[in-house]
Parts: sequence; structure tokens; C-alpha cells
Amino acid sequence: MERSARLVLSPVGGTVELDGQDVSHLVRGFELTQEVGHRPQLTLDLSVHQVITHGRATILMAEETKDLLVSFGWVPPEALALTVDTIRDPARRDAALNVLRDAVRLDPTWFSALLRHEARVHGGGRLDHLGC
Repeated sequence: MERSARLVLSPVGGTVELDGQDVSHLVRGFELTQEVGHRPQLTLDLSVHQVITHGRATILMAEETKDLLVSFGWVPPEALALTVDTIRDPARRDAALNVLRDAVRLDPTWFSALLRHEARVHGGGRLDHLGC
């Protein structure tokens, strides 16, 4: 994703602007690299806490951080309604697959049990009603 970035550095800090908006308060650090013949690449280390959980947790982040991530293309979980259109939309497919992967990671037998249940309920051992 290409953005206009402006960095102002000093021995005791500095500022980071993206598309004219100061996002310094959301950035812990950054790395600026460039290869010959390519555009510079700016990697931001955002002030978002990493949380790994094997269960349910409420994750809170500053609204400004959320807005910045959304501007990069992130889709907040609450905005991701799992529908046929969601799964078919290439831009949102990965998020839908991540939801299914998380469910399987929490209970490895869950997905196969779901498919077996659907086959039993709808008869014949076939999954035509699911489009499989």
C-alpha cells in the first residue's frame, strides 16, 4: 500500500506523518529501507499490544489506532459479518478464513464434526446443500 510519508527526526524523538496526518503518538518505532531501483519502504511499529489467547478476550485499542489500521485495509472483527458474500469477496476472504482457522485451532474436531452433522441432518452423506 503506497502512502505519502514525512519523517522529522531529532536526537530525542521526531514525528511521523502519513498523508499529511501526524500519527507519531501511534508509532513506537519505524524502519526505513530502500533497494536500488525500488521505492523506499517504511515499516511502522504501531503501539498495539500483541495478545495471544486460546479462548475469548476483549481487545481494546485507541480509536485513532483502529482508524489508522483501517486506512491500511484492516477489517475490524466486529465489521466482518460472516456471509456468503464475505467469503466470496477476495478482499475479505482471508479474514473469513482466519475466523474458521481460529475455531479449528481452539477445537480441532469442530469443523469435521460440523460437516458430519450437516451431512446427517440433510441426508445422504452428501454436502450438496453446502455447495461442496
